[in-house]
Amino acid sequence: MYSVISKSFGNIMFNSRADYGDADRFTFFLAPTLREFIDSLTELPDGME
Repeated sequence: MYSVISKSFGNIMFNSRADYGDADRFTFFLAPTLREFIDSLTELPDGME
């Protein structure tokens, strides 16, 4: 999810459906910008498919 809330605008976040309703565990910060998120991605190691 791309945040449009003023205090976290532009941050890349993940919402966990398993933790819906628990404000402390529902949303996870992934990266401060889309570019940094993309740059952090790696290939899946062989055998992990």
